[in-house]
Amino acid sequence: MLRKWSPDTPTKVRAGRPAERYQYAWGEMILASSRRLPELTLSPRKNATFSLKWTRAPVNTRSFDWIHRWTAPGRGVWLRIGRGTGGYVFRFRRFADFHWSAPQRVLTCHVRSRTQMSTVRHLLLDQVLPAISSGEHRIGLHASAVVVGGEAIAFGGRTGLGKSTLAASFAAAGFPALTDDCLIVKEGGERFLAVPTYSSLRLWSDSANALGRDLGRRHRVAAYSQKIRVNGSTSKIPFCGDPAPLQCVYLLKTRAARRGVLIEPLSERDAFMALVRLAFRLDPYDRVHLASEMDRLARLSRVVSVRLLHVPRRLENLSLVQEAVLLDLQTIRRARPMPTAG
Repeated sequence: MLRKWSPDTPTKVRAGRPAERYQYAWGEMILASSRRLPELTLSPRKNATFSLKWTRAPVNTRSFDWIHRWTAPGRGVWLRIGRGTGGYVFRFRRFADFHWSAPQRVLTCHVRSRTQMSTVRHLLLDQVLPAISSGEHRIGLHASAVVVGGEAIAFGGRTGLGKSTLAASFAAAGFPALTDDCLIVKEGGERFLAVPTYSSLRLWSDSANALGRDLGRRHRVAAYSQKIRVNGSTSKIPFCGDPAPLQCVYLLKTRAARRGVLIEPLSERDAFMALVRLAFRLDPYDRVHLASEMDRLARLSRVVSVRLLHVPRRLENLSLVQEAVLLDLQTIRRARPMPTAG
């Protein structure tokens, strides 16, 4: 959810550096970039998944059809996605455009002159990459995830329900965080694996203060947001860097604090529909990709337990939510024994 705007400061985008100067891991993708991405981990792998280029030049969108848009509460259109013969364009109002050319495996960031680079990196890591990473036997879900007993559990739902806060509370209790706000799922034999993206959590300050752990230096996620970024390299929050079998997806719903925590299993049909709503989708009009995605989501809804998690919206109730989820996981494992994670 978007909140208070902050003034932008000019940024300089340097050109002329080789694209392969830095190589970073995001999920299972390797990004070759001419600029530093301090939120990510440098990768020793030589073969990049795609190149990341930076420019101040505007992108030419005259040949693009605008196929999708998102609005922010009280601020109008926040993001537009355009499709053309040269690929796709992500247009973030006031901040930057991203041109994705899948055939050339090049993502070009067109940075506007008064945009902070931290804002551009946030849009890249948490908005653009989740959209283009889906496909090729992977699904991107709008969810955060942690690892409990060697298996991943995810918390999904719309913006503002507390997915990141709940995942951070589990991590602060010793259950490693796997990913925040974007869960990449891939098929692995008879199981589905949850793939970590990068070691970071984005939290409101009150949520961060409630964790009671050393979060290290606090940096705002972007100029337009009051959220702070918690990195695995500078905090005492544990993160998991390896894929883990996905056991359960909890869909968050809020309720009055006096009513307590309630967990309800969903039917396979309702689970499928819920997962469809959670999925990141670059092009809703690409019939081939959409059919493949629906098949994968149908298999996922048969293999993974999907449940409604009704939570009271008070930070002091986080421990009660954790207790209810841990007890529910024991019930799931007794009902459907799972093999031990490798």
